[in-house]
Amino acid sequence: MRRESTGNTDMGLIEPPIEAPAEPPVERPVDLVRRWIEREGVPAPGEPVVVGCSGGADSSALLLALAACGLGPLHAVYVDHGLRPGETASEAEIVAGVARVAGATSERIAVVVERRGNLLAQARRARYQALAEAARRQGARWVAVGHTATDQAETVVFRAWRGDLQQALAGMPARRVLVGGEGPSGGGIELVRPLLAVKREETEAFVAARGLPIVRDPSNERSEFARVRIRRWLAAQGEASEWLRRSGEVVQAVALYDEAAQGLGTLDDLDATAVAAAGPEVALRLLRRAGLYRAGRVQVEALLRLVSSQQGSRTLDLGSGIVAERCYGRLRLGPPRQDPGDLAIPVTGGGRYPWGVGVVVVTLAEGATVPANLVLRNLRPGDRLRTPAGRRKLHDMLVDRKVPRSLRRRVPLLAVESEVLWVGWPGGGRPGRLAPGAEEPAELAVTYLVSDGNRW
Repeated sequence: MRRESTGNTDMGLIEPPIEAPAEPPVERPVDLVRRWIEREGVPAPGEPVVVGCSGGADSSALLLALAACGLGPLHAVYVDHGLRPGETASEAEIVAGVARVAGATSERIAVVVERRGNLLAQARRARYQALAEAARRQGARWVAVGHTATDQAETVVFRAWRGDLQQALAGMPARRVLVGGEGPSGGGIELVRPLLAVKREETEAFVAARGLPIVRDPSNERSEFARVRIRRWLAAQGEASEWLRRSGEVVQAVALYDEAAQGLGTLDDLDATAVAAAGPEVALRLLRRAGLYRAGRVQVEALLRLVSSQQGSRTLDLGSGIVAERCYGRLRLGPPRQDPGDLAIPVTGGGRYPWGVGVVVVTLAEGATVPANLVLRNLRPGDRLRTPAGRRKLHDMLVDRKVPRSLRRRVPLLAVESEVLWVGWPGGGRPGRLAPGAEEPAELAVTYLVSDGNRW
């Protein structure tokens, strides 16, 4: 499911939607729906779309706006819930008339609504099931419904009234999986809401300007329904309802940034290029995961400069005891690693020798003995390793292998004096062979195992 960030560089702020003029033009719903399609990248031209249409201003405006944007084929579905006998036939005719104006096909589907518990919730469940079945018959991956900015504000207040503040602020998502798998790419059907930036009064003006009738659902005036009471309260709040709608957009955007930050992996092994590409909002969330709860623009910009640099290895002090360490293409965020000092463990025979978060396993061949003065230790100045090309400084070999500076003194070595016989190269879990001479058979097998079997 594709999403795009606003590109806003103000940390923690989301770019607000474009302000509506004092008297919005009648055709504004078409412009906002077109922008929604461009931003989301769906539906693509030529893809069939099923539109839930009650004949009310919102769903009729949606059908007409989608047609004006060149989408289609469009198929309008009027769902008869059986709750208002005698009225639905005329409403279905109104939907058919709007569909003809939009160049769409239409149908009426009767459903059975269970009359227990929350009647509106039962009706919604039956309606979405009918729309999904219609989408399957039409070969459509998309079901569009006409929820508006006004509906979004009502949803925020309704959920807050029920006591779920976090869910309340999130509001209704612009897209969600309706049926099957992970959405259309997985063969499923997705529910889309292209009108979430359009106000109800705008949809009414848009439909009225075309001389089309508007269905008025009498249930929208029944004060025993909590949503109706909330609707009336919001109508008296003026700009407060717009703020509530936008708060939902902010929460949804923040959730996407959080998800993107989690998707980059653990803080001790991040892809520096991926962090740079993710942008400032995601970088901010990485810093907060690392413990910089008051991180702001300065730290974020410094981190992005670090991960965008082409230099080999650098460490950035972010304050509060947190550093960013980039070694070539990898990034680590966390407390600075301290030099462990000189570590040395005598190796007197086969066995398991603890080392950091892992263990070095020494296995002897039958009848073999370890060299005298064999020690498991860390790097010392002047250490050299015998290679097919001759003796090389171990420090240079660690640099060649792009081992971060802070980890070089944590690499386990088996050595006699300054002669290194075995190195537990980063990557862990790899067996190494120890041989006294280049042409002699190995008598000692050494394996460095770490806690997760792969990294150290």
